[in-house]
Amino acid sequence: MIEPTELTESTSIERVIAQEREMMPRDLIRQRVDFAIRSLLHIQDLVRFMDQKSGLILTAVGILTTAQGAFLLHMLSAVAVSPLQQGVRAAALGGALIYMLTAFSVIFAGTKVFTPSVTPRRANSKAPGLIFPLAILQKQDSNEDKYYQRIMLAMPSDMLHDLSNQMIEISAIFKAKSGYLDSVLRRFRLLCVLWLTLMLLLVLSNVLP
Repeated sequence: MIEPTELTESTSIERVIAQEREMMPRDLIRQRVDFAIRSLLHIQDLVRFMDQKSGLILTAVGILTTAQGAFLLHMLSAVAVSPLQQGVRAAALGGALIYMLTAFSVIFAGTKVFTPSVTPRRANSKAPGLIFPLAILQKQDSNEDKYYQRIMLAMPSDMLHDLSNQMIEISAIFKAKSGYLDSVLRRFRLLCVLWLTLMLLLVLSNVLP
């Protein structure tokens, strides 16, 4: 027995399909182009969001490192009066070295998020190359008049082809940035643990008798 909800959903889908079949070709093309443009803008927003997250992490690394350096200088300026304090301070200095190396690794991985080296998915694509700057320069021979003539003769199918090509290319960049950002987050978590450990050692070096 068919449930009323299933019957309603089936009827709604059939109604939408019927409406699409009754649409004029011009309206259908416009909807396809609009959908492709919105999809491209959405992917670009996701890529920008990854860049923003990487930038925030790098800013946090700078703040943590500055605070740790100031605290390290302040704590080590006091004279160690016991062998135990000297041992803890030696361990703190070793921890500071490990911290700095880890901080540099975070910065190095973070900068890769901004400049992912991704080879074109289809170097020999037949897309007209009307959107991406490097593709424009390559396929239009850096000629303004040639680009103008090509875009004046562009058909909706050319626009959809170009948008599809750019969505695939930007999706590949998104995938590369995701991998780099995951590496940055893992290293940043380790850096936070090292920061807390080092701060604890610095405090103990001045508290212990």
